Amino acid sequence: DRESNPLAKIGAVSMHTGFDGNGSKANSSYNVKEIKKMGKGDYLIMFTHPCLSKNFQVGMSTSKPLEYAYVYAKEKDRVRIRIVKTGTDKLVNPTGVVSVICTGGDR
Repeated sequence: DRESNPLAKIGAVSMHTGFDGNGSKANSSYNVKEIKKMGKGDYLIMFTHPCLSKNFQVGMSTSKPLEYAYVYAKEKDRVRIRIVKTGTDKLVNPTGVVSVICTGGDR
């Protein structure tokens, strides 16, 4: 229920962070317990407070045009992001910052 869940109402930010190729999270992160580097170009972002459902939206950007980030999997308490070389399926470690924002997830 919304009273016991510290996340904002529907449509609001439920998580945001930025990270580098090592998986080091930005100091300004919100609702991020940890970021685990699962392998080359593969990152698991664990939430401090889970969403009520996995029906949240994820927006991402990379600071380098030849790196493309996409959602590989998501659950109520995590989102797994992969980064590939643009135009290929080759996983790469980002050379810049990857920014991730999740909205919703409270229904």
